[in-house]
Amino acid sequence: MKRPLIEDDLEQKYVALVNETLGTLNETQRVFAKHRDAPPLAPNQPPVAGALVWCSGLRGRMEAPMIKFREQDKTLLEREEAKEVFKVAAQLEAALGEFQEQKREEWRRDCAATFQAKLELPLLIRHPPTKFHNGHLEVPHFSLQDFFNFSFLRSLQL
Repeated sequence: MKRPLIEDDLEQKYVALVNETLGTLNETQRVFAKHRDAPPLAPNQPPVAGALVWCSGLRGRMEAPMIKFREQDKTLLEREEAKEVFKVAAQLEAALGEFQEQKREEWRRDCAATFQAKLELPLLIRHPPTKFHNGHLEVPHFSLQDFFNFSFLRSLQL
């Protein structure tokens, strides 16, 4: 038994679902292409970690509608419109994966090139005019006996 009104309604909803999913994928792809060279970062976020978090967010934005799209009937998923959605999703997934791997490799090269020099840097640096170490006043080294003698002498002067 055919029901043309229901079929027409489902067809319209399917077209709307395809258009919405394709629109989300295209918008995600546009944002990725626009900010690929300089991803938006939080104020104190390291560049590589920030880029990876940003990319992960784009991946999440892409995957949410694709999960719902894949739940559709198999006959609908075999149509040309669905194949276009899967093609755009695969291209975007590949581009995001390549970007993440590129950033990880960039981080590995940077670490390998600078780790020895950074290990040789002093942990504390004295600021010459103020004699401060990282905001703490440098106290001359006293033995415990010197400390007690100094406290005892100070108490006598009061």
